[in-house]
Amino acid sequence: MHKPPRALYEILIMFFIKNGYSRGKIETTFFWKINNCFLIILQVYVDDIISRVINEKMFEDFSNLMQSGFEMSMSIFGDLKIFS
Repeated sequence: MHKPPRALYEILIMFFIKNGYSRGKIETTFFWKINNCFLIILQVYVDDIISRVINEKMFEDFSNLMQSGFEMSMSIFGDLKIFS
């Protein structure tokens, strides 16, 4: 089922916060989480999520979390990982 971008964004906000992510106060499409001294950064743009993480295990955990909550695809561009 396709949702309008604003409705999807509201669902993502609740999903990220429920799963321990913090939301930017100025840039509200920016989310982050620190786990065992590793940082994951997410930027939501319309219906895409751009991520940056150094720790591969943390990225796998994020990928599994997203796939457990949403039907999605993943594209990898070098170090750039985009979910849509």
